Amino acid sequence: MSVDLGLAAFPLDTFTTNIMARELGGWDYNDLWATNLQLSAPMPYSAPLPFNTEALSLPYSASASSSTSTGTAADILPLLKSVRGMSLLDGATPPLGMRGHYIDTKPGHRRMTAVGSNQNKAITKRLASAGHYQQILDEVAEWVKVFDEVNVATALHRLAKLQPPGTAGPQSPVLRSASFQLLVEASQRLVPRFEAQAVSNTLWAFATLGYHPSGDLLDRLGHHAAGIVRTFRPQATSNALWAYAKLAYVPCEPFLAAAALQLLTDLPRCVPQDISNATWAFATLRHHPGNTLMDAAAATAARTMPHFKPQEIANTLWAFATLGHDPGAILLDAAAGQMVDNIAHFRPQAISNSLWSYSKLAYNPGHRVLDVAARRAAGMLHQYTSQEIANTLWAFATLEHNPGSGMLDAAAVQIARRIEQFSPQDTTNSVWCFARLFHYPGAELLQAISLYCLRHWHRFKAQELANMIWSLALLRACSHDTWVALLEKLNTVAEATFDDADLHQLYQAYVLLDPPGLRLPSSSLSEKFPEGLARRAERVWRAGVHPLARTSKLQEDVSAVLWSLGVAHKTNEVTADGLFCVDIALEGGKVVIEVDGPTHFSVNSRRPLGRTVARKLMVEARGHVVRSIPYYEWCALDSLEQQQAYVWRLLASAVSHPAQLDIPLQVGAGAFDFSASPVALAPEPPEQSLFGLPGLSIFGTHYRSKHLAVLLAATLFLGLKGFLIGNAVWVAYKLYQSQGDGHPPAAAGGQQGGSFQLPAFLQQGGSGQAAPPAGRPAAQSGSSRAQPGTRPNFGQLRGEGQQDGMGMVWGQRASSAVGGHVTAAAHRDNWIGKGPGHKLGSSDS
Repeated sequence: MSVDLGLAAFPLDTFTTNIMARELGGWDYNDLWATNLQLSAPMPYSAPLPFNTEALSLPYSASASSSTSTGTAADILPLLKSVRGMSLLDGATPPLGMRGHYIDTKPGHRRMTAVGSNQNKAITKRLASAGHYQQILDEVAEWVKVFDEVNVATALHRLAKLQPPGTAGPQSPVLRSASFQLLVEASQRLVPRFEAQAVSNTLWAFATLGYHPSGDLLDRLGHHAAGIVRTFRPQATSNALWAYAKLAYVPCEPFLAAAALQLLTDLPRCVPQDISNATWAFATLRHHPGNTLMDAAAATAARTMPHFKPQEIANTLWAFATLGHDPGAILLDAAAGQMVDNIAHFRPQAISNSLWSYSKLAYNPGHRVLDVAARRAAGMLHQYTSQEIANTLWAFATLEHNPGSGMLDAAAVQIARRIEQFSPQDTTNSVWCFARLFHYPGAELLQAISLYCLRHWHRFKAQELANMIWSLALLRACSHDTWVALLEKLNTVAEATFDDADLHQLYQAYVLLDPPGLRLPSSSLSEKFPEGLARRAERVWRAGVHPLARTSKLQEDVSAVLWSLGVAHKTNEVTADGLFCVDIALEGGKVVIEVDGPTHFSVNSRRPLGRTVARKLMVEARGHVVRSIPYYEWCALDSLEQQQAYVWRLLASAVSHPAQLDIPLQVGAGAFDFSASPVALAPEPPEQSLFGLPGLSIFGTHYRSKHLAVLLAATLFLGLKGFLIGNAVWVAYKLYQSQGDGHPPAAAGGQQGGSFQLPAFLQQGGSGQAAPPAGRPAAQSGSSRAQPGTRPNFGQLRGEGQQDGMGMVWGQRASSAVGGHVTAAAHRDNWIGKGPGHKLGSSDS
C-alpha cells in the first residue's frame, strides 16, 4: 500500500512560505522544501500504516497529480500541522518521510533536515551543554517523545560521559533511572534512521555504561550499520567494533565483513587508537578478519609505532597474539623499542599483556626489554592483579628468560599473601614458572600452595592438575596429603581429557617422586592413581624415549674428543629400564655425560632450567654418575688440546667421587665396580714455558713458548719459508703424538704418560688407542668455537630433531593458550620453535 500526501501540487511562493513559517513556528523555506520532497514520495508500507491516518486531514485526494492544482496557505497549514504532530504507533518503523537523517534533495542543493529539526537541534544543544547526568535524564523525561536519532545518540553519549566514575554496570544510577529505559526504547524505534555517527555513539555509550541491551537491538544496529558502513569514519568503525567486543556480543557476519573491508580502505587515515581498538575488538570477539587486513594493520602499526600509547601497544600485541597471527619482526621489534623507552608509563596490565603476547607468539623481544620489564614489575607487583602476576610469570617462564631473584621473590611474597584471590589456573601457572626456571620460591609460598590444593582440588582441570603435580614434584613440595588430594581429583576427571602433554607431565612427576620408576604398586604414591591413566602415561613417556641416528654437532664434537682420548662410549644410549636416553654413556661403566645445549638453560643466564635439573635427578636416581658439559664452556675452548684437557678433568671428577649405587643398572657392556678403590687422576699440570714466556694462539693453533722460540729462530734465519716449514713440522708432530699409545697429547703439559695414563675402566682392552666406530667423525680443533664477531650456530648446537631422552625435542618450546598458530620462522634467531601438543602453562620438561 502506498500513500502520496500530494504536497507536490502546492506551489510554494514566498508569500505562502512566510505565512507558513510564522504559523508553524520557525520553519523556513528549506524546511518546507525538504518536507515537500519527502512527503510527496511514495511510501510502500503494508497496512496498518505506521502513523494514525485518521487524524490526518487531507485537503486533496492522495491520488491528485495535477500540476495545475493550486492552494493557499490556509489549505496547507492543517496538513503540515497534522504531519508535525502525528505520533508513531508502538513498535512501528518510521516511514521514509519521517526519517530524520540528512538527505540530498537535488544536485547542487544543500542537505536538508527533516520535520521538526529546529526543535530537535535545540534539544541537542541542551543535551550537549549539560554538566550532570541528571540534566540529561530530565531532558529525556520531558522530550523523549519528540526525540530524533541525533537526540537519542547524543543523550546516550553524554550519559556515558557524565556517569559517576566507577559506577558502570547494573548499580549505576543512570541505568536504574526510568528515563534511561525510555531512551533505550526510543533508540530501538529509531534505528533505521541512524547515521554512522549515531550508530557508533549509541553502541559506544551502551558499552561504556555497562548496559547490555537486548540481542534484538544489537542485531538491528549491526544489520543497519552493515548497510551504511561506507559512510563510517575510521573512528566510528573502530568504536562500533570495540563496543560489541566490550559487550561480549558477536554482531552479525555482514557487519563484521563490511567493517573489516572498510577498515582496510581507511587504514591510511587510521590513528593508533583506531588500529588498537579494531584489532583488539576482533581478537576479543575471536573473529579473524582475514590476513589481508591483519597484515596491513601490522605494517601501518609498525610505521606509526612511535605515536602509540602504552595501552595501545599492549592491546595491539595482545590482539595479534590472541588471533594467532604473526605480525612480523618489524612490528614486534618496534613495540619492544617503545617499551624500553617508555616502560615508566606502562601500567601493570600493559606490561602483563605485552609480555604474554610475546610469549604466545614465541618471539623473544630481546634481553633489554625483558630486563626492564622485570625491574619495572618487581617494584610494583603489589599493584598487579592475581591474573597479571600469573601471566607475567608465565611469560617469563615460557620465553625461558630468568627475570632475576628480586622479581621472582617479590612475586612469591604477593602470591602467598593473596593466594585465595588466585584461580586454579593462575596458581598453577605461577608455581609452574618457579619450577620451569628452577627457582625456589620459599617454604611460605609452597605451604600456601599445598593448602590451596587441599581446599580447592575439586576446581582443577586436567591440564592444571598435571602441571601442578609436576611443579610440586620438581620443587620437592608435593607432600603425601597433597598428592592424595590431587589424585582424588584425577579419579573424577575423564581420562580422555588428558592429552599427551598432560600425561607426560604426570608420568615425570611420578618418576620424580618415586624413583626408580612407576611400577611400585605397594607405594603410597600409587594410591588411588587411576590404573588406566597410569598405563597411558607410561606409554606416552616410553614412546618419546628412543635413540636417534642424528645427534647435535656439539654432541658429535664431544664424542670425537672422547675417541681421541681412547675412551670407549656409546651415544644416545637407552637406560636399562627404558625410561631415558642419555647423550653419552661410557663403555663398561655407569658414567653418563650429558651435553647440554642452549635450550637447557635460561636464555639470559647460565642457570639450568627445571627440566634440565629434573632429568639429572632422575638419571642419577638410577645409579648413574652424571656429568654435564654446558655449551658455553665447550664453546670457550679454542683448540683440541683444551677440549681434551677439559674432558679429562670431567672424567677425573666422575671417578674420584664415586656414587654409592644401590641398584645395579647396566649401561653398555657392563657395570663398573665403584666399591673398589678409584683410580686417582692427576689434575692438568701447569704449562711449561721457556724463559717465563706464555704460550700463544695463532690462527686457531695454540703454541707453547718453547715451540714459539723454535719458530722464531727458523723465521729469523730462513724468513717466511722457515716459518712455514717450522709450522708444518709442528703440525706433523702433533698428529703423530695424537696417535700414540693412549696417553693424552702434549696439551697436557708435555709430561710423560705416567701420571696421565688412562684408568683401566676407561680403556678398551686395557691398552692401545680406542678407535671411533665407522662413520664417526674424528676430533677437530675448536670445531664448535664461534669466530670473533659472529654468533654461535645454536641450530647446530641444539641439533635439529634431537630428543633429550625425556621425549621432548631440543630447540622446541611449549606453545600457549588460545590459538594454535605455530610460526615456521626457525631461521630467525629471535624466534623460538614450539612443540606440538602443549597448551597454556604446559611444560616441555
